[in-house]
Amino acid sequence: MRAVPHYGTRVASPSVMGADRPVAAVAGNVADETEEWLSPADELFARLVHDLRNPLGIIAGFAETLSEAPADERDDLVERLRVNVQRALHVVEELSLLADLRAGRVEPAALDECDLASLLAGIAAAVERRPADIRIDAAGSPCARLPRTHLTCALRTVLRSVLHQARPDDRIELSATATPAGVTFRIAVAAPLSDLDVELPRAVATLYAGRCDADSHRASTAVTLSIPAGD
Repeated sequence: MRAVPHYGTRVASPSVMGADRPVAAVAGNVADETEEWLSPADELFARLVHDLRNPLGIIAGFAETLSEAPADERDDLVERLRVNVQRALHVVEELSLLADLRAGRVEPAALDECDLASLLAGIAAAVERRPADIRIDAAGSPCARLPRTHLTCALRTVLRSVLHQARPDDRIELSATATPAGVTFRIAVAAPLSDLDVELPRAVATLYAGRCDADSHRASTAVTLSIPAGD
């Protein structure tokens, strides 16, 4: 088994962080080496690591220019930094959950009272796409007791995979239907997905005695994730 690369040591090394090595280059180097270290069987991990590239690159670029930016532009730069830090943290959260699920280290979490419309809006806002491109619909009871963190991680990974496959003008459906038996979430788009794209939601569904199905064709996909009602 290959040793995990120690990126803290690499980044601190003068040969990596010299005067000719800006932060953006180091961030890209870490992502490159991580993807290279992962085996083909870890394609989903590699894909999530790849998803760190964009927010890390933006964070690095803004960090280098913030001190030199005119005062009237700094608030906007700080807000864009905040958004991309949050996006990077989301991907790290998903990587951690996937690793723990594969290792059998995850127990069902305590259930939170969730407002479904707000939950869906938060998931849509967490991905790099204009919110207007994602049609959100919550039906049935407005609230439900759900494993918020695990659920949002699972749905974010599917939605991000959908966005990688979809064309810029494709509309994406993100919906939730609550009944006394539980809540069913649905993501639909006119683009294909693979079994790899639904590994995390299927694992989360199993953890909570739920069900995840993916009906994918060459031109469309519908993923449903059902979680039984909490007490």
